[in-house]
Amino acid sequence: MNTCRHCSQPSVDEFCCPACRVVYETICGAGLQAYYRRREVVPSTPSAVATSTAWMNRAEAAEPFLAHLANGDLQATFLIDGLHCAACCWLVEKAVGQMCREARVNYSTSRLTATWSPQQIGMGDIMARVASVGYRATPATEDAAMPADRVWMLRLAVAGFSAGNVMLLAAALYCGAFSGMEAGWVLFFHWVSLVLCLPVVGFAAVPFWQGACAAIRHRVVTMDLPIAVGLATTFSYSVWATLAGQPKVYFDTVAMFVFVLLIGRTLERSSQRRVASTVERLLASGARTARRIDGVEIDVRDLLPGDVVEVRTGDKMPVDGVVLAGRAWVDEAMLTGESTPVEKSADVAVTAATLCVDGTLQVRATRTGSETTLAQMARLVAAAQERRAPIQRVADRAAAVFIGVVLGLSVVTLWLWHAQGWGQAMMVAVSVLIVTCPCALGLATPLAVATASGRAAAAGILLRGGDVLEALQSATCVVLDKTGTVTEGVLEIRRVEAKDRTAALRVAAALERHATHPVARAFLNVDAEVATDVHTLPGLGVEGRVHGRAALLGSPTLLRERGIGVPPAATGETEVWLAVEGQVVAMFALADRVRTE
Repeated sequence: MNTCRHCSQPSVDEFCCPACRVVYETICGAGLQAYYRRREVVPSTPSAVATSTAWMNRAEAAEPFLAHLANGDLQATFLIDGLHCAACCWLVEKAVGQMCREARVNYSTSRLTATWSPQQIGMGDIMARVASVGYRATPATEDAAMPADRVWMLRLAVAGFSAGNVMLLAAALYCGAFSGMEAGWVLFFHWVSLVLCLPVVGFAAVPFWQGACAAIRHRVVTMDLPIAVGLATTFSYSVWATLAGQPKVYFDTVAMFVFVLLIGRTLERSSQRRVASTVERLLASGARTARRIDGVEIDVRDLLPGDVVEVRTGDKMPVDGVVLAGRAWVDEAMLTGESTPVEKSADVAVTAATLCVDGTLQVRATRTGSETTLAQMARLVAAAQERRAPIQRVADRAAAVFIGVVLGLSVVTLWLWHAQGWGQAMMVAVSVLIVTCPCALGLATPLAVATASGRAAAAGILLRGGDVLEALQSATCVVLDKTGTVTEGVLEIRRVEAKDRTAALRVAAALERHATHPVARAFLNVDAEVATDVHTLPGLGVEGRVHGRAALLGSPTLLRERGIGVPPAATGETEVWLAVEGQVVAMFALADRVRTE
């Protein structure tokens, strides 16, 4: 995937759009090429409202972002900038859903997944539709990040600075109200508070104004609407009071309210980012490069089905495939949860992102890139985050109704208090809006689901949707089908069957000192003899000489290949056999410890 030479946005060509090409050629034509080397801030993409998105309807521009479904429909994911609450998600879903077969917005990751018929609309039409309701859509790729936070953090800083200083002035005014303050100083403090509050209203509170305007324009109710009404009323009254010389102003309320709201939404965005990184972390667990059988390393994205790669000790499988030659132990814990490595040999399937812990394999690729099991798991996780729990859908509907009721109550309050003066009545009505701000109602459920999913993912548990969490509370029995789910992933010696237990352990430890297999770690804390002529047998074991005697340590398969008979395993433990001079002298049973929690 290329990036635009001017704005650095994802692009299939040198430039993402004709406008960037014109700007780039103009700058270079004027001999100002140094601008691109010295600039500190990359220019943002123009607003989707002001810039045509028709160019994204072209097949060559949209193809890198599209998924082709079996029924001929197209599907793509967009990053949506400006989502503030569940009502925002509903608005985007409703707007896009009118022109697509399906539209789902994941609030925790700020992503829209749309499915549409290519004969009816294009990708650019969807982006334009999102822009028409007041949000900005950007095509998302596997490497797409959350929208930049630079401007958002600047808004928070401006609100915090203004709120702190206005509160200091308010403290002086409150003290003066009790101890006495000259009218000239009161007016002076009012004007200074007004000046300090202007950046808050004109810059820091812009997200709330934009959300409220979009709600009014499309005749829907969102949480930004009561917030904007409360801010506008309080600020307007305070400006009027300043001009009229009234004793009470509420600039401190405006500044602090915006600051607190921005803090809450900053924490919310942080939670969204943590959840959104789940898929990225899963994809990052895969291999980045692959080694062809001729020894040349290439990018895994350049591999095709049928290519043959070599995987050595310590390498991750770059593809799903079948072993052509070699023998190795492979750690498949990331896929199956089993911490004990699995032996792989010819004609056995291997999976991308699993780790070769001992041995060398030649693997013929059967599935590469986005078709691997790892990529499919990532898509399942992403789809799971878009599935809403039933309680979450109830909360979304309740929030929309609640906002309408609050707005109605504030109007009734204004009318009931007007006899006490319109100034007093407005402040009481605004108090109703602020005190009953329904942010908690709309945010609590989706954030709880998102946080739970994120913490589960960090612990290696991938949920198939928020509805799973709701159903889990009624579970009375839990079945764990993988031992690795409840164990630590560290093998330890459980039993030793030998005539001379101490001598057998010392010989085995001497050989395992030269091995890298996870089994060898179980013998690290055992006193060892001195071994010579040690050779590691990939995927099987190790052999050498201890006190001049030939010693062989490994799996039952190794001993049988050397003509040494061993009985079949009687338990689920990992059995390691020791033979000296062709005779079995000991068997070590290894097992994983159960997690203390």
